[in-house]
Amino acid sequence: MGNEHQQTPQSEQDGVMAKLVDTLAASTEALNKSSEALVGVTRMSRADERLRKFKIGMIFLPLTLILLFYFFQSYKSGRPFGSEPYVALVEINGEIATNALASAKNVNVSLQKAFADTKSQGVFISIDSPGGSPAESARIHDEIIALKAQYPDKKVIVFGNGSLTSGAYWIACAADEIHTLSMTMVGSIGVKMESYDLSEIAKKYDVSKLVFTAGEHKHRLDPLIEPTAEDIEKFNSMLAKLHTLFKDTVTASRSDKIDESRDPTLFSGDFWIGVEAVEMGLVDSVTTPNVLLKETFGTVHMLDYTQHPNVLDTLNKQRVLGGWESLLDYRIR
Repeated sequence: MGNEHQQTPQSEQDGVMAKLVDTLAASTEALNKSSEALVGVTRMSRADERLRKFKIGMIFLPLTLILLFYFFQSYKSGRPFGSEPYVALVEINGEIATNALASAKNVNVSLQKAFADTKSQGVFISIDSPGGSPAESARIHDEIIALKAQYPDKKVIVFGNGSLTSGAYWIACAADEIHTLSMTMVGSIGVKMESYDLSEIAKKYDVSKLVFTAGEHKHRLDPLIEPTAEDIEKFNSMLAKLHTLFKDTVTASRSDKIDESRDPTLFSGDFWIGVEAVEMGLVDSVTTPNVLLKETFGTVHMLDYTQHPNVLDTLNKQRVLGGWESLLDYRIR
């Protein structure tokens, strides 16, 4: 038969078993890889799910916090100091003007809310202002007078901080009492109108201006046109009338405390510190806010109704004033 090797049934069976083992091992390895891939996909899905939930949470968390804040504020406004008495506060700070934070629009809204608070012991108006627009000052003054008539049981106190002059003092005259610090600037009961006369500069640089008007006096206060004697007379007449309105307001408020014959400089536009203003009758006393609150209302707690600036207000403050708003401005100071 020669030396040729012949496979026996046993060796064939061993070969088949070896192939089966190899196949099983390969299948097991493939299954393991599939399992690992599946676990990886599952892990990725879980990670994606967690990320999705995190994103949703980040969206709803601020809304939840805002709602909680408003619920807290609502509760607080109902019982701001528990059973303790408190006073409604309105602050008037800075220049009084249409586009300022201390505009009649903003301040009057604050005043209306402060007076409407039935739980407050009274209204405390804190002022630190050099004055500003006569129209805005008069509007705030008149609003306080109207609210006092609507809420006759509300006592209204004005406290002057750094400055209580001009239009700010006009507003203060609507209160039941006026108090300041000893060094607060008080008074300046007068009117100032200011503009720029650029006519000489225009002549120097040979700049001429064409003005077309319907109405012969429409060009008044044009900074490039030299004012006439008639223009100046008109301005002085208007200022005198505004000054008379201011003096009448002060006299109506402080008639039993001031005496122009005794103090001839009272309506001269001059100003004084708090201790001097008390002697002149412009102020009732020099004190501090806490002492005044305790003595008048029996509490030092205040609930602030002031309209505070938001982002848009802040941006608006940065705008560049143009046209007549920068070159022509008349105000009580």
